[in-house]
Amino acid sequence: MEIKRYLYFSNPEKNPFDVDPRSKRQIEEYWKKTVVRQKLLSAKKQHQAYREVLGNEVPKDFAKFQELKYIKSEKWEYTKGLKKYIEKYPISDKRFYERAFFLQEGRHDPAQIMTKIQLR
Repeated sequence: MEIKRYLYFSNPEKNPFDVDPRSKRQIEEYWKKTVVRQKLLSAKKQHQAYREVLGNEVPKDFAKFQELKYIKSEKWEYTKGLKKYIEKYPISDKRFYERAFFLQEGRHDPAQIMTKIQLR
């Protein structure tokens, strides 16, 4: 009986390939799961990228990273800025980022500050 059902389902005359046998609800659920899965994979890649650049500044645990990203928004903004800064100035570190960006927010050019710091 089971084999007949599979044969019927696989027969293109009775079940054409261009017609989706799932209900609209099943199709919607599938696409919702797909979107959630894509967002999760994207977030995991982001976590990995941040860990590569910042090391221990970013939590090892993915759940803690999600908490940082969605609940602790102020710290997340700091972490995003730090990552961008470290990528732009790989020889620098966190201390120079804090000086450059938090003394007077936005009033100094980061490149100019880095040049002054390196000259000292």
